[in-house]
Amino acid sequence: QPRVDPEQRAGPRRRWANLRRMASSRAARLAVPIIVVIVVVAARRRVPGGVDAHSVRRFFQYVLLFALYVVVALGLAELLGRAFGAVPGEYEDPGGDLAQALAFLLVGGPVAAGLSWWTWRRHRAEPDETDSGLFVAYVTITALVGLFVAATALQGVLADALGGRFDPDGLGVLLAWGAVWAGHWWLARRALDATRGAPHLLLGSLVGLAMA
Repeated sequence: QPRVDPEQRAGPRRRWANLRRMASSRAARLAVPIIVVIVVVAARRRVPGGVDAHSVRRFFQYVLLFALYVVVALGLAELLGRAFGAVPGEYEDPGGDLAQALAFLLVGGPVAAGLSWWTWRRHRAEPDETDSGLFVAYVTITALVGLFVAATALQGVLADALGGRFDPDGLGVLLAWGAVWAGHWWLARRALDATRGAPHLLLGSLVGLAMA
């Protein structure tokens, strides 16, 4: 009798639950160096009289915007997975997970949209906002996170498809985080010049090579 992998027996839903836990753990570890990078960039904007107030505001603005897009992507991925036919496992709380996903999307979505609109207005009114190192760091980091998660989901979806299986959770993750990556890739193409956009393109290429 052929040996059955316990992970296959558990099904795609469990694999993506484990992936979400792993991604949350890695995100927590990545949060520290990301914040350090942003603080270092902000420190370069110091003025003789102290810290530039605009840098302080930008720091919290872009950290909040990044967190909101992560929350919205998590909620959207869960809802899309259910819409595509994902069935919660016995170890999950279907009602609690659904309520959390709806809260993430219905609360985080409008807040993210409002803050994005306000940020766009600030960039239109003050060109210096687009030249900020904090803005470059935000666009680069958010695009890379979206690319990494979407590429990971794509690998799982294709592997299941080749095996004759359909992974609704993986497809939901792919679409939600792919939208995060595509939106910020478009933003980087429009807002960043060749010099400031180089880290985004270089690191994105490295992620692509690592996932290949």
